[in-house]
This record gives sequence, structure tokens and C-alpha cells, in this order.
Amino acid sequence: MSRAALVATGRSTFAWAEGRAVLDRARAALSELGAAVSGPNDLVEFAEGVAAAGFAPEPDQLPILLCGTFADASVALAAFGRSRRPVIVWAVRDPAAPGDRLHLNSLCGANLAAHALVRSGVEVRLVYGDPVQRSSGSARSCGGRLPVTCGRQQGGGESRWVTWRLTARCGRP
Repeated sequence: MSRAALVATGRSTFAWAEGRAVLDRARAALSELGAAVSGPNDLVEFAEGVAAAGFAPEPDQLPILLCGTFADASVALAAFGRSRRPVIVWAVRDPAAPGDRLHLNSLCGANLAAHALVRSGVEVRLVYGDPVQRSSGSARSCGGRLPVTCGRQQGGGESRWVTWRLTARCGRP
């Protein structure tokens, strides 16, 4: 069985309840795919929340940072800033209608987190999409043994399941 260390970020100035629902769906999807998931059961807003939750990923766990809503990089660094394994930074689509105020702004938070982790020497993989259940047929392999599910992309009159992955590496300045 694959093991995952999952932390979800959130900010109370965004749609906290929606971000919390994303976390619940992500945990359920990962569990359904056979992963033993550990980590806080609620969104973590500040770096201090990582230690307060007793979060300490083990070396054999796949590190996953779920951006439930926008957040700065402090939680990402506190949770995974010293990871020796690539960290999956998972952003989700915003439920707001195009042109409306963003509810989650997850992708922006993922960008900040990925940048900070890479600057700390941590390899990052970006997954962009909504957690869905395996029964929908959307399972994709990501990060080795642990599958991650991603959302549906609309375009050209058709829907298809897609996964975006980005390996971010940078040299030291």
C-alpha cells in the first residue's frame, strides 16, 4: 500500500468551507486509490499549524501539499521545506464563474509554495485538477506508486481528463 503525507493549506479570507470540502474529497480519492493518508484533517492556515497538528512526514511517505485555498508559502516550507523526496503540489480549479471573484485561488497559492520549495532545494511536481473518485475513470499515475486523480478540462466542445505535471528545478544563485 502506498503511503501519503497530506497537508492542505487555506486562508480564512477565502472560501474556507469550500477548501475544506476539497480536502475531504482529496482524502477520499487518495484512500479509494489505495493510499494510507496521514496528516491534519483540516486546512492549515499558518506555519505554526503544521507543528501544532503534529505533522511529521516519514521518509517512505509521498509528500502532498494540497492548496485548498490561496495561502502563502509558510505552511509549505514548514511541512516539506526539508523533504528529500519530490513534493506533489496540488492545485484545484476555482469553482467561481469566469469573471467572478475567485473563491479559492488555489493555483496562485501553489505557485508561491512551489517557488519557495524549489528555492529551498526541494523538487516539486505540480498537479492541477479537482479530486474525483476513481470510479469516474480519471485515475492517473503521479509520483511513482501513488495515483492521483485530476479534474476535467473543458474545451473544443469535448471534455477529457488531463494531468499536468511540472518538475521545477533551479540552480542556486
